[in-house]
Amino acid sequence: MPVDLKGQVMIVTGASKGLGRGLCKYFSNKGLNVIGIARDEEKGNSLKEEIEKSGGSFEFHKLDIRDFEGIKEFIKKVEEKWKRIDILVNNAAYVDWIDFCDLKKEDIDIQIDVNLKGPIYITRFVAPMMMKAKAGQIVNITSIRAWFTHGDNGLYSASKHGFKAFSYSMAKMLRDYNIKVHTLRPGGMDTDIWQRGEYPYKREQLMSPEEVSEIIENILKSGSTTVYSDITFMPFVELHLMP
Repeated sequence: MPVDLKGQVMIVTGASKGLGRGLCKYFSNKGLNVIGIARDEEKGNSLKEEIEKSGGSFEFHKLDIRDFEGIKEFIKKVEEKWKRIDILVNNAAYVDWIDFCDLKKEDIDIQIDVNLKGPIYITRFVAPMMMKAKAGQIVNITSIRAWFTHGDNGLYSASKHGFKAFSYSMAKMLRDYNIKVHTLRPGGMDTDIWQRGEYPYKREQLMSPEEVSEIIENILKSGSTTVYSDITFMPFVELHLMP
């Protein structure tokens, strides 16, 4: 049966811009209690003001996804206030188009830490809550580059490939707790990250954050017994399911 998302508690990482910002606006206006985290406090607070003016429920927390202890305390506060987390969207991402031979240690660390370790950190503390409730959905935003890599940024591809493997393993671990894991791998989305890339198609052919949000909504509402879904949009859509 279709799932009624209204009133559910959703956490979105990387909430201050791009897809994360779009997700927060979209789902808060659909009646969900959305909690966004990001490093950019100014953009996060402006998003909060914008959503509240439209009547949506939104909280913003300034938080670096690389801060293990900070994430732990954040989830503890969410649990104390809301008693539940129904949906986690691991959206935060970082990419630098730097030639491999020019990479410094900090260039390597930030991409691996944000794109791979960050989702692991927050899932580590959200999963036990969902397991206790025997319910929940996790949406992991990876990238088409986890499958089809290019020579211009193998580090980004490596981080996203690792995230894809982590996502699949979580689906297997959590399947007996009625927790569903959805992996989305965008390959054509009109955000600031993608605007810096090169595409074999025009910008107006890229999917907007709102269109991607609608796809995610349909997945979350489907009520399917499938515990793992794997979706590619480039901007076509390809769906793989694990029963």
